[in-house]
Parts: sequence; C-alpha cells; structure tokens
Amino acid sequence: MAFSNIYRFEVVEDRLELYHERRGPEDAVFLFPLVVVEENRLMSLAPHLCVRDLYSGELIMTDSGFDLTWTVEGPRKQEHIHYCYR
Repeated sequence: MAFSNIYRFEVVEDRLELYHERRGPEDAVFLFPLVVVEENRLMSLAPHLCVRDLYSGELIMTDSGFDLTWTVEGPRKQEHIHYCYR
C-alpha cells in the first residue's frame, strides 16, 4: 500500500515537537512533544488524541539516522508502527 506523510520536527528548549503536515506547513497538526528519557532516546510526553484514538511515539537516534515507533490505541485500533529513517 503506497502512502506518504510529511512530519516536521522543531527543537523547542529541552524538547522536540512533532507536527504532521497533512494539510500543509501552514496548517500543520501538532502531535506531541518528545522529551529525552535516556541518551539517544526520546518519548512523547503525552499522547495525541485524534477522535477516539491515542497516538504516542518513541524516537531512538542511531549512528546513521533515527527510528520512530508509533503506538496507536483506540476502540478499533491497536497498532505498533516502526519507521527507520536513514
């Protein structure tokens, strides 16, 4: 299944904020802040609520890029999605 997403990461003080630009950069949807929990590991501070589903994330930095893992929990969703950015 082909699809594409555009995410924007912004560094703000002591965290990384994640936005989804599904409606373009001018109307990006704020998802959640990611905060450092260990060296090279960030986790969402609080989940993002979309209708009845909760989206949370974990970002792990590697030598060649980073991995972003999503967890989606809701009445009809129980998903775990792993992206590798290199």
